[in-house]
Amino acid sequence: MFNRESSDKLLTLIEELGAKRGINLPPPDPLPEQQHVYEKYVRSMNYDPDSVDRMIEMGRIPEQQRGMIHGMLLNGLIKSDSMSDSDLKALLVLVRMVFSEQRATGLLRTVSAPILRYARAANPAIDRPLSLGVFPLRWFNGQSTLFENTAMCLVATGAFDLIEIFSTLFDARRKDPTYAVQHMRKALDNYVRTGEVASAEYELASGLVDFGDVSRIGVLLTTSAEEFLVSHELGHVALGHIDRASRGAMPLQAKPRPANWLDRLRGRTPVPEQTITVIQPKHVEEHCADVWALKTVLDVAKSSTKEAEEKQAIACGGAAAFLGLALLTEAASRHAGSGMEDSHPPALTRLYIVEVAFELVGQHENAFVARRVREFVEEIGAGYRDFEMPPMLDRSLNKTAACVFEQLGFDLSKAPYITDFQ
Repeated sequence: MFNRESSDKLLTLIEELGAKRGINLPPPDPLPEQQHVYEKYVRSMNYDPDSVDRMIEMGRIPEQQRGMIHGMLLNGLIKSDSMSDSDLKALLVLVRMVFSEQRATGLLRTVSAPILRYARAANPAIDRPLSLGVFPLRWFNGQSTLFENTAMCLVATGAFDLIEIFSTLFDARRKDPTYAVQHMRKALDNYVRTGEVASAEYELASGLVDFGDVSRIGVLLTTSAEEFLVSHELGHVALGHIDRASRGAMPLQAKPRPANWLDRLRGRTPVPEQTITVIQPKHVEEHCADVWALKTVLDVAKSSTKEAEEKQAIACGGAAAFLGLALLTEAASRHAGSGMEDSHPPALTRLYIVEVAFELVGQHENAFVARRVREFVEEIGAGYRDFEMPPMLDRSLNKTAACVFEQLGFDLSKAPYITDFQ
C-alpha cells in the first residue's frame, strides 16, 4: 500500500502528465469559494468541520481488491500514450481521487459543478450565494436552509456511501442476485440504526464486480444518483422554495439519551435531541423539485457531445436509484423502529411521479436502466413486511402528478394516461 510520501509523488506525476498532454484537470474542489460559509455554518451548529467533512477513503472496496485497483490505475498511467485525451483525463481524475486526501465536500461539489453551471445559465433564480456541503443529517434525503443570506444545500454524510453500496451491489446482482439483495439489506439496516454506512465486509473479491473497470455501470449509476440528489436541493433554490417555504426544526443524527433510574434519582433530565432548522416545502413542492432535478440532469446529459443517449439512460437510472433507496430506507426504518421520517412526502409517491415523468419528457426508451433498478429495489424490499412499490397506474397519485406537472408548465394535453385516469 502507498504511504503519504509515495502518494504525493504520484499526484505530482499526474499533474505533470496532464500538463504535458494539455489536459486541464478540474481542482479537487471546483467551488472553493463556498467552503468559508460552509465551515462557518458547521461551527454555528457546534460541530467541528474536520469531523463532519471527512476525508474520502476506500473503505467500501474490499481490502484484497485495493492493491489490484492501484496496480490497474498505475498500469493505465504507464500506457497513457495510447489513450485519448478524454479517457486519460477520466483516469487522471480517478487516480487523484483514490490517492489524494480529498474531502467529502470536494467530491460533492465536483459532482455538482456541471449541474450548477447548467442551472445557473438556464435559471437566473439560482445565481445567488449558495453553498453545498455534507452534514450529519439523520435522514437519507438532503435538506436546505438559509444561513447569512446563503442557500445551504446539505447532504447527509452517509447518503453518498449508501448510494455507492447500492450501485456496487446492483452491478454484482448480474452474477449473484441473492448475494446482492442480502448485503444491501444489511447495509440498509445498519444505516437506519446509526445514520452511517459501516465499512463493507463484502466478499466481492470473488469476481462479482470488476473494480478495475472505470467504465462499469456501478460507477456511472453512483454519480448519476448523487447528481439527482444534489439537483433536487438546487431545485428548491431555483423554484424559490428556499425563500418562501416554511421553516421547522428537525432532529439531527444524534439520538437523545433517555433518563435511567440513576438520572431520575439525581434529578437529571434526558439529553435533548439536537435539531436543525430547515425549509419544509409543501409536498407538491418536493415533487416539483424532483421533476426539476430529473429534467435538469437529463438536459445536462443531452448537452453532451458524446454518448448523449447512453448518458440519458444513466440519468434516468440515477433518479430511480436515489428514490428507490429512499423507499428502502423508509421501509428499513419502520422495520427497525428508528423513526427516520422527515418532511419529504413518501418515497412511493415520489418514485411514481418521476416514473410518470420519464414518459412525459420522452424518455420511455431510455428508462431501461431505471426499470432494472426498480427490479432490484423490489427484490430488496421484499424482505420488509410492509414494503410496497409504486403501482404502474393510480388515480389518486395521478391527481398529485397532474398538479406537479401543471405547476412546472408541462403540457398535459397529450398525456391522457395522467389526465383521463384520475
